Amino acid sequence: MERVRKEAFWLYGVIVGLAVREALTITVPHFALKSQVVAWMVRLEAWRLVVFLAVIVRFYLGSATYFDKVYDNPETADSVPKKNYSLDYILGFLNFLMFFGWSATIPVPDRLMLGISQYLWFLTAIILFDAVWLIVSWKYDSTKFIKGWVFYNVSTFLICALIFAVTEGISGNSVLAEELAFPFILLISAVDIIEVTRGKQYLLDFLRRTFS
Repeated sequence: MERVRKEAFWLYGVIVGLAVREALTITVPHFALKSQVVAWMVRLEAWRLVVFLAVIVRFYLGSATYFDKVYDNPETADSVPKKNYSLDYILGFLNFLMFFGWSATIPVPDRLMLGISQYLWFLTAIILFDAVWLIVSWKYDSTKFIKGWVFYNVSTFLICALIFAVTEGISGNSVLAEELAFPFILLISAVDIIEVTRGKQYLLDFLRRTFS
């Protein structure tokens, strides 16, 4: 069964690879021909590409860590007797499909309601997806590994939404408001990636203990 799970997780990697390829294919030509593209659009696309790459790497590493702790590592998996692999896998699959759709919005300048771009709407859906995951998994013991990420992501959403709203309200510039919200997302993503790669998730473990 462990081998099947590893093979199934490989599909996540394929989707991530395709999403990254789509993002780079769309944006890199614009950077190469920046003299033919409005400067603020090139700058905005650069911000969006960096945020996209940081968030997708963070989510992919987070998924790998979650499945390892809940299903593969005996030291931690045994502490999670009640879990649902099929549910976790399907939700993860849907989450990564959203990344592929998100990649296509990087160069789109159009804004929808409240001055929020298609890019930001996708980002919001992806960041808050863990909350949906927590709700549908509430009866399982695996939620103790989900709560920390939910707090991470909901906090990120609220702070970035506040930055966007205040900046847009003062300046009336939705592009500037979007760009000023990005550094905090990058900061949180960098902290999470560093902790996951080092195998010492101090902040995330603290959040799990606090909200368990």
